[in-house]
Amino acid sequence: LARRASRMARTESLPQQEYLANAVLARVRRLRGNAPLATRILTALMQVAPEPWQPWLTFELVLASGESAPQVALADGRGATAVSSLRRLLRAAREGDRSAYDGALRTLRAASAGRALFARDTETLAWTTDASTGDPARAPEAVRGWLDGEQAAVPGGLHGVCPADSPETAA
Repeated sequence: LARRASRMARTESLPQQEYLANAVLARVRRLRGNAPLATRILTALMQVAPEPWQPWLTFELVLASGESAPQVALADGRGATAVSSLRRLLRAAREGDRSAYDGALRTLRAASAGRALFARDTETLAWTTDASTGDPARAPEAVRGWLDGEQAAVPGGLHGVCPADSPETAA
Protein backbone atom coordinates (compact mmCIF):
# COMPACT_ATOMS: atom_id res chain seq x y z
CA LEU A 1 0.00 0.00 0.00
CA ALA A 2 2.85 2.40 0.76
CA ARG A 3 4.46 1.69 -2.61
CA ARG A 4 1.15 2.37 -4.33
CA ALA A 5 0.65 5.57 -2.33
CA SER A 6 4.15 6.70 -3.32
CA ARG A 7 3.41 6.18 -6.99
CA MET A 8 0.07 7.94 -6.74
CA ALA A 9 1.61 10.93 -4.97
CA ARG A 10 4.37 11.16 -7.58
CA THR A 11 1.84 10.98 -10.42
CA GLU A 12 -0.25 13.73 -8.87
CA SER A 13 2.81 15.90 -8.02
CA LEU A 14 2.24 15.83 -4.26
CA PRO A 15 5.80 15.85 -2.89
CA GLN A 16 5.01 15.88 0.85
CA GLN A 17 2.68 12.91 0.47
CA GLU A 18 5.31 11.16 -1.64
CA TYR A 19 7.94 11.69 1.08
CA LEU A 20 5.57 10.29 3.68
CA ALA A 21 4.63 7.27 1.59
CA ASN A 22 8.28 6.49 0.86
CA ALA A 23 9.28 6.91 4.52
CA VAL A 24 6.50 4.51 5.50
CA LEU A 25 7.54 2.09 2.76
CA ALA A 26 11.14 2.14 4.02
CA ARG A 27 9.97 1.59 7.60
CA VAL A 28 7.81 -1.36 6.56
CA ARG A 29 10.73 -2.83 4.62
CA ARG A 30 12.96 -2.47 7.70
CA LEU A 31 10.35 -3.93 10.05
CA ARG A 32 9.89 -6.88 7.70
CA GLY A 33 13.61 -7.63 7.86
CA ASN A 34 14.63 -6.20 4.52
CA ALA A 35 17.13 -3.59 5.70
CA PRO A 36 18.94 -3.30 2.33
CA LEU A 37 15.74 -2.21 0.56
CA ALA A 38 14.93 0.21 3.37
CA THR A 39 18.44 1.63 3.12
CA ARG A 40 18.12 2.14 -0.62
CA ILE A 41 14.74 3.89 -0.30
CA LEU A 42 15.91 6.12 2.55
CA THR A 43 19.20 7.06 0.90
CA ALA A 44 17.39 8.15 -2.26
CA LEU A 45 14.66 9.95 -0.31
CA MET A 46 17.15 11.90 1.79
CA GLN A 47 18.56 13.42 -1.40
CA VAL A 48 15.27 15.15 -2.22
CA ALA A 49 13.32 15.54 1.03
CA PRO A 50 13.59 18.95 2.72
CA GLU A 51 15.21 19.49 6.13
CA PRO A 52 12.13 18.89 8.33
CA TRP A 53 12.06 15.27 7.07
CA GLN A 54 15.75 14.59 7.67
CA PRO A 55 15.71 13.59 11.38
CA TRP A 56 13.08 10.89 10.85
CA LEU A 57 14.69 9.64 7.66
CA THR A 58 18.14 9.58 9.24
CA PHE A 59 16.84 7.80 12.36
CA GLU A 60 15.27 5.14 10.14
CA LEU A 61 18.44 4.89 8.05
CA VAL A 62 20.62 4.31 11.12
CA LEU A 63 18.22 1.58 12.29
CA ALA A 64 18.31 0.03 8.81
CA SER A 65 22.07 0.19 8.23
CA GLY A 66 23.71 0.76 11.59
CA GLU A 67 26.89 2.76 11.85
CA SER A 68 27.44 2.54 8.10
CA ALA A 69 24.62 5.07 7.64
CA PRO A 70 26.02 8.28 6.15
CA GLN A 71 26.49 11.25 8.45
CA VAL A 72 23.92 13.95 7.75
CA ALA A 73 24.05 17.50 9.05
CA LEU A 74 20.80 18.08 10.91
CA ALA A 75 19.43 21.31 12.33
CA ASP A 76 19.54 21.44 16.12
CA GLY A 77 16.53 19.97 17.82
CA ARG A 78 15.24 16.81 19.44
CA GLY A 79 15.37 14.91 16.15
CA ALA A 80 19.06 15.69 15.71
CA THR A 81 19.69 14.75 19.34
CA ALA A 82 17.86 11.45 18.87
CA VAL A 83 19.93 10.59 15.79
CA SER A 84 23.28 11.47 17.40
CA SER A 85 22.31 9.58 20.57
CA LEU A 86 21.30 6.56 18.52
CA ARG A 87 24.69 6.57 16.79
CA ARG A 88 26.49 6.90 20.15
CA LEU A 89 24.40 4.07 21.61
CA LEU A 90 25.30 1.71 18.78
CA ARG A 91 28.98 2.64 18.98
CA ALA A 92 29.03 2.16 22.77
CA ALA A 93 27.28 -1.21 22.46
CA ARG A 94 29.79 -2.37 19.86
CA GLU A 95 32.73 -1.21 21.96
CA GLY A 96 31.29 -2.57 25.22
CA ASP A 97 31.42 0.86 26.90
CA ARG A 98 28.73 0.56 29.58
CA SER A 99 28.80 4.14 30.84
CA ALA A 100 28.67 5.59 27.31
CA TYR A 101 25.82 3.19 26.46
CA ASP A 102 23.81 4.23 29.54
CA GLY A 103 24.38 7.94 28.83
CA ALA A 104 23.41 7.60 25.18
CA LEU A 105 20.30 5.60 26.10
CA ARG A 106 19.20 8.23 28.63
CA THR A 107 19.66 11.00 26.06
CA LEU A 108 17.93 8.96 23.35
CA ARG A 109 14.95 8.25 25.61
CA ALA A 110 14.63 11.95 26.48
CA ALA A 111 14.88 13.01 22.82
CA SER A 112 12.35 10.32 21.81
CA ALA A 113 9.78 11.20 24.47
CA GLY A 114 6.49 12.17 22.89
CA ARG A 115 7.50 10.82 19.47
CA ALA A 116 5.79 7.47 19.23
CA LEU A 117 7.89 5.92 16.45
CA PHE A 118 11.22 7.06 17.91
CA ALA A 119 10.19 5.99 21.43
CA ARG A 120 8.99 2.54 20.31
CA ASP A 121 12.17 1.90 18.34
CA THR A 122 14.29 3.17 21.24
CA GLU A 123 12.69 0.77 23.72
CA THR A 124 12.94 -2.16 21.31
CA LEU A 125 16.60 -1.38 20.74
CA ALA A 126 17.26 -1.03 24.48
CA TRP A 127 15.67 -4.39 25.25
CA THR A 128 17.46 -6.20 22.42
CA THR A 129 20.93 -4.78 23.10
CA ASP A 130 21.02 -4.94 26.90
CA ALA A 131 20.20 -8.07 28.85
CA SER A 132 20.06 -6.08 32.10
CA THR A 133 17.33 -3.69 30.94
CA GLY A 134 14.88 -5.04 33.49
CA ASP A 135 12.13 -7.55 34.09
CA PRO A 136 11.29 -9.23 30.73
CA ALA A 137 7.60 -9.03 31.65
CA ARG A 138 7.92 -5.23 31.23
CA ALA A 139 9.47 -5.53 27.77
CA PRO A 140 7.52 -4.32 24.73
CA GLU A 141 5.21 -6.99 23.34
CA ALA A 142 7.25 -7.32 20.13
CA VAL A 143 10.38 -8.20 22.14
CA ARG A 144 9.03 -10.68 24.71
CA GLY A 145 8.99 -13.74 22.45
CA TRP A 146 12.56 -13.03 21.39
CA LEU A 147 13.72 -12.56 24.98
CA ASP A 148 12.06 -15.84 25.99
CA GLY A 149 13.68 -17.66 23.09
CA GLU A 150 10.30 -18.49 21.53
CA GLN A 151 10.98 -16.39 18.44
CA ALA A 152 14.20 -16.40 16.44
CA ALA A 153 13.53 -13.31 14.32
CA VAL A 154 15.12 -10.10 15.57
CA PRO A 155 12.27 -7.88 16.78
CA GLY A 156 11.50 -4.39 15.59
CA GLY A 157 13.29 -4.61 12.26
CA LEU A 158 16.67 -4.16 13.92
CA HIS A 159 18.49 -6.48 11.51
CA GLY A 160 20.60 -3.65 10.15
CA VAL A 161 21.98 -2.15 13.35
CA CYS A 162 24.77 -4.72 13.58
CA PRO A 163 27.19 -4.21 10.69
CA ALA A 164 28.23 -7.46 9.09
CA ASP A 165 30.42 -8.68 6.27
CA SER A 166 28.20 -11.71 5.73
CA PRO A 167 24.92 -13.17 6.99
CA GLU A 168 26.89 -15.49 9.27
CA THR A 169 28.63 -12.54 10.92
CA ALA A 170 25.32 -10.75 11.40
CA ALA A 171 23.83 -13.78 13.16
